[in-house]
Amino acid sequence: MAAGWPADFDLVTDLAEAVPVHLLAAALGPAGADRRELSRACAAAGVVLDGLLCPQPLDTTRRAVAAVGRLRALLATPGTGSATGPGEAADAGRDEAALLLATAGVRTAARLITGAVLAVTDHPGEWARLADDPGHAALVVAEVLRHDSPVQIHPAVAVADAGFAGQLVRAGERVVVLVAAANRDPEVFDEPDRFVTGRPAEALVPGLHHRVTWPFARAQAEEVLRALAAAGPRPRRSAGGLRSRRSPVTRHLLGCPLTTG
Repeated sequence: MAAGWPADFDLVTDLAEAVPVHLLAAALGPAGADRRELSRACAAAGVVLDGLLCPQPLDTTRRAVAAVGRLRALLATPGTGSATGPGEAADAGRDEAALLLATAGVRTAARLITGAVLAVTDHPGEWARLADDPGHAALVVAEVLRHDSPVQIHPAVAVADAGFAGQLVRAGERVVVLVAAANRDPEVFDEPDRFVTGRPAEALVPGLHHRVTWPFARAQAEEVLRALAAAGPRPRRSAGGLRSRRSPVTRHLLGCPLTTG
């Protein structure tokens, strides 16, 4: 990227969505036509997180279901079947983790990369710190996780009766955690609407399957920032971004033109 990045590019389609698919393909082996198919399937399956809370158009849903099936086939460990030995169980676990990364992980990574790049684009002081110290990328990404979380809302289902904040949540009831609101809580964060790196309090990060997707996304966002800073100069917005209207969970950007010219 540092050697031949164009002066004008789209942050989402040319960078943020391409990086996680490239990494996934490099780690898991698809090449050639399979790699291109992996990229298309990841894009089609990217609506799964938002689909948890917002019904998607019928054609979009059908494409996503087909894409998940195709991803399962592309990423399956050769020979994985119905056997239940230790090796087969390990392969099955690996396949499920790969599928999770290809669906929720790619979209989460793309959102975090987008947020991280826009953070240094919109805050020249942060770009200057990053240019002086590549290690500053970790602090930028940590603050993006709080200020503009890639997962804004986290739905869950109670597996047992539990009391919370004076309310009884019964087993089987659905609970929705407003992650974005919690990360702007003024009782936890000073000036919560400001982007400030190095805060003492950490952002709320959803657990469960995000334990797999967050490290995948975070490492990529930090590396992209370091690569951009090494390439220089600081990117600037050349037009407004376009956001999906059916994206309450990830607030997915469809496109965001940037320029370094």
